[in-house]
Amino acid sequence: MSNVKYNQLSARRVASLSAPGKYADGNCLNLVIDERGNKRWVVIVAYLGKRREIGAGSAREVSLAEARARRDEIKRHIRNGVDPLAEKQRARAVPTFEAFSRDLYDEIKHEWRNEKHATAWLRTLELYAFPHFGSLMIDAVDGPTVTGALKKIWKDKPETARRVKQRVGRVLSAAIAENLRPGPNPVDDIAAALSKKRAPAVHLRSMPYADVPAFYARLRKSEMALTSKAAFRLLILTAARTGEIRFASWSEIDLRKKLWTIPSQRMKAGETHVVPLCAAAISILKEVRSHSGRGDLVFPANADGGPYSDAVFAAALKRMGEPFTAHGFRSSFRTWAEEQTAYPHAAMEAALAHKIPDRVEAAYRRTTLLEKRRELMADWEAFVTRLSNGN
Repeated sequence: MSNVKYNQLSARRVASLSAPGKYADGNCLNLVIDERGNKRWVVIVAYLGKRREIGAGSAREVSLAEARARRDEIKRHIRNGVDPLAEKQRARAVPTFEAFSRDLYDEIKHEWRNEKHATAWLRTLELYAFPHFGSLMIDAVDGPTVTGALKKIWKDKPETARRVKQRVGRVLSAAIAENLRPGPNPVDDIAAALSKKRAPAVHLRSMPYADVPAFYARLRKSEMALTSKAAFRLLILTAARTGEIRFASWSEIDLRKKLWTIPSQRMKAGETHVVPLCAAAISILKEVRSHSGRGDLVFPANADGGPYSDAVFAAALKRMGEPFTAHGFRSSFRTWAEEQTAYPHAAMEAALAHKIPDRVEAAYRRTTLLEKRRELMADWEAFVTRLSNGN
């Protein structure tokens, strides 16, 4: 006679049990309670000589009778030579590309620092991907399908097309990770079919560097609010991005060492960036510090301590009659450095926090170019402020 005992648990006992542990019902079915008190059903079986633990659902949602039925189904697969885990995966409904993309978006939207970027991620898929293959099952989306959709915008909207390609690739990578489709990712192999049709990127309009000193002098004398004017001046002197300036905090600033350390989560390339601060930048920060409140934000837009929006820079340029963008001052700096100085190309790129593909070169730049960049930014300061008084 077999010593195996069956049906050791009852519905009442399942409800009353609370101590963490594993409770056998018999015939491979177990009730598992974790440290948090969560209860789940686990079927422990052997398949091809290997022990398998297969989940049968939460005890909160699956009754004892239903768990036993699921156990019997799993054992039936084994008797028929079918891998129960593989069968469980196949039994799951494979979502459409659109449905999976929206679910993924809900999981990752917290990664963006502002709502505008998060919304744009999904919006580009809604406009340029979903109409073409959103209704396809996630495992049916292949390279030619994605290429066909991107070709429609690759020439006229190259930057948008690049972002759509990147976002479709991320969706498919996530599906591969969840075993909803086989690898490799087809997006990785479609660049050759699109590269010849891609038009040059349109860069944001930048002020000629020769005009920057006069603009800076006008900016210093303008009637802009103290903090917004200081933010714009610091943006020019550090060649920083608008977002880096707007969200700058005093905890990032070391006035004694004359360094501004921007954490990786606030950088476009996702790497910490250290900015050497020139004398004029230090003077601006000290002036702002003497007028600011107790908040950590360097340039608060109001008494509540909230940050400025990007519109403050655009509005300032418009009031001053300039048809350029705030971001364009990075290009002004880069062109000046290339044409008017003898600094290494690496120092110029590092000053702009451009991501370096080669890891060895990237490490070299981080460890050796800070002082070289300090000299570079001091020379940029001298050029920018040469027509201003009081520097």
